[in-house]
Amino acid sequence: VLLSRGLALWHRLRLQALERDLQFLAGHDVCPCFSTDGMGRIGFQNEAARDRFGVRDGRSLVATLQDYFASPASVLYRLQCRAGARGSAREDLVTRHGHVRLSTHRVGGDHFLWRLEEFHDRGTAGRGADAMSLPMLVANKTGVVLFSNAAMRRLIGERPRHLDRIFAEL
Repeated sequence: VLLSRGLALWHRLRLQALERDLQFLAGHDVCPCFSTDGMGRIGFQNEAARDRFGVRDGRSLVATLQDYFASPASVLYRLQCRAGARGSAREDLVTRHGHVRLSTHRVGGDHFLWRLEEFHDRGTAGRGADAMSLPMLVANKTGVVLFSNAAMRRLIGERPRHLDRIFAEL
């Protein structure tokens, strides 16, 4: 009985030390971070995760992310298997709200640290092609540049007037 209680106490102290280390490591990260056990139950949440998802202690990460992107159970299982074998894994996902990078690291025998990084679309300052990040231009038959988007102007360093100023050979 003493051995059993001693092992339980040792395990509890080890989990508290892990959560203290995770708080030091990811506590002030701007991206939501969670720690889970091997069964997917949430232990540690940083401040960004609590603000975004609420307090989820003891609940599963699958349940937390079920409304966030499609098929979270399969994505989390796949990443957890890869992280179990390699130490870490990541995957880029497309959601209704934009792109998300979900990464995980094994932080103990059966514990994982998850980080959810959201990529927000850049503000569309312009319209159409001017807002695209791909450099583009429109020129007429004589080589006069009729339009160049912001990405092309950044690439060249100025607003191009004629194609021979951009290309050495036409």
